[in-house]
Amino acid sequence: MRKKASLSNKKNVDLTAKFNPKPPQISVNNNVTDKTSAPTVEIVSKEVEKSSNLVESVPEKVSNTFPPKLGSKAGLQPSNGMPRKTKPSTAPTNRTVISSLFKFNPEIPVVQKETVETTKETVFSIKKFSDLGLHNHLVATLEKDLGLANVTEAQLRTIPVLLDKKDALVKSQTGSGKTLAYAIPIVQKLQCIMPKIDRTSGVFALIIVPTRELVLQTYSWFTKILKAFTWVVPGYLIGGEKKKLEKARIRKGMNILISTPGRLLDHLSSTKNLNLGRLHWLVMDEADRLFDMGYEKDVAKIMKIVEEHFVKEGGFGRRQNVMVSATLTKSVEKLAGLTLTDPVHVTMSEEGTVVDDDQLVTPTNLKQWYIIVPPKLRLVTLAAFILWKCTAVAEKMVIFMTTQDMVDYHAELFNRILAKNGDQNSTEKKVSFYQLHGSMAQKVSLPFRFRFMFYAGKDSGVL
Repeated sequence: MRKKASLSNKKNVDLTAKFNPKPPQISVNNNVTDKTSAPTVEIVSKEVEKSSNLVESVPEKVSNTFPPKLGSKAGLQPSNGMPRKTKPSTAPTNRTVISSLFKFNPEIPVVQKETVETTKETVFSIKKFSDLGLHNHLVATLEKDLGLANVTEAQLRTIPVLLDKKDALVKSQTGSGKTLAYAIPIVQKLQCIMPKIDRTSGVFALIIVPTRELVLQTYSWFTKILKAFTWVVPGYLIGGEKKKLEKARIRKGMNILISTPGRLLDHLSSTKNLNLGRLHWLVMDEADRLFDMGYEKDVAKIMKIVEEHFVKEGGFGRRQNVMVSATLTKSVEKLAGLTLTDPVHVTMSEEGTVVDDDQLVTPTNLKQWYIIVPPKLRLVTLAAFILWKCTAVAEKMVIFMTTQDMVDYHAELFNRILAKNGDQNSTEKKVSFYQLHGSMAQKVSLPFRFRFMFYAGKDSGVL
């Protein structure tokens, strides 16, 4: 009977331990006087403790390995439905987040200035346009209307070569006046042709440039210096306009044509009225950029078509070929060897000095600054710099962004906030913002490009 009682107590304790994680308290019957019963109770209690420990450890392993069964409530164990034990979080709770614009910024590092060998090119010379033997009306337009007092070094070395009807390969830095270096000789020669030419006489000068913006800029320079010679008509062809309107301009006629390679090649293959057989000048401006943008095959096709038109017209006179570039790459030198005949190499470096093509060249009057700011102060610093430079004094500014999305974002933000800066009675000037990048839709980008030309003619603005 004692054995049967102990076995029944053990079964009851095992069943109770499965539902109760704490070891149960076992009551000993005081009526039992047999000495053999006490050791039995001690053994059972130890086994109960072991079984209770097993019950506590198993659910954690099972719950971490298997998902709960379907129909079970969240937070219940799949085996017995008891609440799941959660481990205490070890993440720090005293973490502070500081959101301040002008405080708690990292220290600005000290940047060590490295010595960079640069080749300085003199931009302006002491010569004037009247010293080059140009037409008096042309000189008056350059000096009085455009306010150009002195000739640049690039113009001083290029204009006499082109006036002597020689091919030229001009290498000069950006901003040295290369456009007028070939535009002035072209206008000088065209106004001297007798009898006077008109727009129906044909295309005498072809200028190929890589981008639409440069087409518009070059066209504006020709219209300015042709103010005194109204019978010479310039024109341009760019992508984004309707071909029907461009064909109408071609039928009316033009003497100077500025175009991008792709658009020109399109009209040469589809527009019969475009004849280049009477060309006197073929200019490739920014030749290095033409090849960088992948126009090498288009330029080669254009040169072939020009030769075909030239042969059909009977070889009218001799054509001058001019290449203008900021750097002389292998592709530029290769094309120069195929298209130029005994060219004169025009460089801005001093006589007797050898300039490497990869060497950094900066203008002598160019000053550069930089400022290092924390990332969260970049927008504030840029906005303050714009207001400082463009409101108190009328100045123009060009801001380059790394992505097109940044261009759109900053242009919209500044137009909403900074463009409305100042009161109506305040002496501060309002700032005009313009945006420009390559992925703008054609219907949207063309008005923006004309706004860019409007920006180029203004005294102040931000592009």
